[in-house]
Amino acid sequence: MALYHEITWNPDFPGVTDVKIEWSTDNFVSDVKTIVDSTPNNGSFMWKPIPNVATTTAKVRITDVGGAVTDSSDNYFKIDVPVWLEFQNPVEVSDSTVTFSYVTYEKSWDEFSVALSQDHDGLAHIVWHGMVSGLAREIPIRSMTGTSWTGEGGCFFTWGGTTDIRKDRLKLAAAANNTTFVLAQHWTIFFSVDVDHYPNGHSEYNWPCLNIGPRVYLNGEIMADDLYVYMVGDGPLADGPGIYSQRVPTPNWNWVAGTLNTLSYNGEISHVRSWCFHDGMLVLAYYTVGNQIKLLKQTNQTTDTWDDTEVIFNGSGYTGSKHPSICEDGDGRLIATWVGRNSSTNNWEILASMKETPTSTWTTPVVAASYTSEPNDVHVTCSTDAVDLPTGDSEYVVLIGYEINGVINSQISPKDLWAFLPADQVNTGSALTRHPDNLCMKSPYQYDALFAWHFEVTPGELGVGNWDTMFRNGDFKTP
Repeated sequence: MALYHEITWNPDFPGVTDVKIEWSTDNFVSDVKTIVDSTPNNGSFMWKPIPNVATTTAKVRITDVGGAVTDSSDNYFKIDVPVWLEFQNPVEVSDSTVTFSYVTYEKSWDEFSVALSQDHDGLAHIVWHGMVSGLAREIPIRSMTGTSWTGEGGCFFTWGGTTDIRKDRLKLAAAANNTTFVLAQHWTIFFSVDVDHYPNGHSEYNWPCLNIGPRVYLNGEIMADDLYVYMVGDGPLADGPGIYSQRVPTPNWNWVAGTLNTLSYNGEISHVRSWCFHDGMLVLAYYTVGNQIKLLKQTNQTTDTWDDTEVIFNGSGYTGSKHPSICEDGDGRLIATWVGRNSSTNNWEILASMKETPTSTWTTPVVAASYTSEPNDVHVTCSTDAVDLPTGDSEYVVLIGYEINGVINSQISPKDLWAFLPADQVNTGSALTRHPDNLCMKSPYQYDALFAWHFEVTPGELGVGNWDTMFRNGDFKTP
């Protein structure tokens, strides 16, 4: 599925110039599907992408476009998935599975903003909003194995209860010096450095409360490169929603509030972790009030100059384009995903596009999945190692994760973003499953991919029900 196969036949029939190619799962009795209406009778056609139909009774038929000459496969062949994630058992965060250093984690409040990151030593980080000792805190945990987790139970606290304002307001970013930064938003912005630095059983942070001009009501993002940590957010101005940035040199952990850098107007940046490096510069995907998905790219690190003119998707044929996410694979290809509502069918579709090189144009969007209701928290990541596919190709595969009707799904695109494989269900499903994030891991981490989300264990009103966080690991497998 979603790969390719060369169909070959004997073209030695006088007068046959073009042929039609079809395929079937019942020997062409009632199930007949067209591969190509007409192609030259040269004895070869590359079938791509092979459709997502699992079968052991497939056949191909070649027919003369201008006559009755025809032939079909002598034997049945099989179509199956070429790569999948083999999931480990999910692990539920609780005092019995996570060793907290100095406080007992209380899980009686609605948790928000599960965020994932990984530092350059392979250590995985998860952070979320929760309650500790009656205060709203940001709770970080970390692991190298995916099965044994430790954490502080609260790196710093932001005032107020666990209200809806907190959702998608907690971010992680790992700098090249192995420092992992935390950004939290609750009306104003809290910034925390060195989430892994726990001297003498206590957290050590420099987190001056900062308001970056307009209050960040919508979304925020935190990015880090070798020299700087960037805090990017959107907020209301007289000219409409805008994207704004401030940065701090990484050797100087105290944030110095400087001039607000206005990057773009009339746009809202994506929630979830939606930035990456491309061609040595930071890039960010965002959506506009004009239904476009655009690329915000840094063009000069020294002057903190950005360009917002590149369009990933012009919105044609869709409404409500949102939830953009972006990543780069090991070949330097840039992959973007987003959600849009098809104007013809009214279905919500997860779309994806690829940019081969920094000077390439974005490919025609591929539909990964289609639903009658809106998928949430769509995030894209790529395998950190090339995966050996059954065709003999060694490829960096694309992995997306998202929530739809309480179910977290994962989908893989195994070759050049031609098509996505059918969805695999990550969790058992719950009406109050919220805010999943997913990340492909690099060595020395022992698993290929990590998912994290939170859910209501025991029903109750907001702030009363018993909530918990779940994470799950998986490895890429091929036949």
